[in-house]
Amino acid sequence: MKTATDWYSGHWIQTFSGKQFYPLHPEASLIVIEDIAHALAMQCRYNGHSRYFYSVAQHSVLVSNNLPRDLALPGLLHDAGEAYLGDLVRPIKQDPQIRALWKPIEVALDAQIEIAFGLTPGILEHPMIKHADRCACITEKRDVLPQQFKAEDANFEPFREIIVPWSPQRAEEEFLFLFEELTA
Repeated sequence: MKTATDWYSGHWIQTFSGKQFYPLHPEASLIVIEDIAHALAMQCRYNGHSRYFYSVAQHSVLVSNNLPRDLALPGLLHDAGEAYLGDLVRPIKQDPQIRALWKPIEVALDAQIEIAFGLTPGILEHPMIKHADRCACITEKRDVLPQQFKAEDANFEPFREIIVPWSPQRAEEEFLFLFEELTA
């Protein structure tokens, strides 16, 4: 019997730069920052359930800007896999059956992203990046979501800066600018 991975392993997506990318068999040589920046700039956080369009690219810049210099690049790239896989909302991603299928796909792609950009293996899962990501979520709840804080977020403080959502074009430019600054 074929598994989901077997069934879809021959299927690919066309990236913004025109590459054929196989999400279930990712290759570092096909991962380019321009594809990541463009795709993340075009994706709205929270599955679009926000007061304004707020991109994954802008979120990534926010996370990166709130990390020490040595973690800023991996912080910028912590959601880079979403450029190739999209994202699942948290309640679905945390379901044990779905997590058992989804997590290995994310891990394999993250490993190739780390190779593509010369990052330490496993760095995208660094606890400080995870913490900054959660603090960004609290900041986003305050500034772009139409709801109040939740009890499970009590251990995380929002960042001081107020989020003013960027256009997709600006988010792509800011993402690429920060990438260039961090890799110069």
